[in-house]
Amino acid sequence: MQLTDHFTQNELACKCGCGRCDMRGSFLAKLEKFRIAWGKPMSIVSGFRCEAKNLSLKNAAKNSPHIRGRAVDVRVRGSFERYMFLKLAFAQGFGGIAVNRTTVHLDDRPLSDPRSWHYY
Repeated sequence: MQLTDHFTQNELACKCGCGRCDMRGSFLAKLEKFRIAWGKPMSIVSGFRCEAKNLSLKNAAKNSPHIRGRAVDVRVRGSFERYMFLKLAFAQGFGGIAVNRTTVHLDDRPLSDPRSWHYY
């Protein structure tokens, strides 16, 4: 099922097999706007996470925005591609942005309390 013009329920659903996809509408709208500006497909590594899936992950935050349907992790390879992706993410007003070697985390935490970090 299509959630937006560019994202399906299947690609944003929890990867544990439960099939839950309780993505917040305002976050989906922001993600869709970002995708349009990006102008090319985005490979979603993680979208919504049920609490059990979140707890099973080694370094996931206990109160992760993924469990509230307010975050995605996107595969972005190559340093120039990652630079351009991050530049757009900051310009589009994502309040939480994290980077590892192949993935970028985006969430919609308030811009009054923005965060960026590197993760493994």
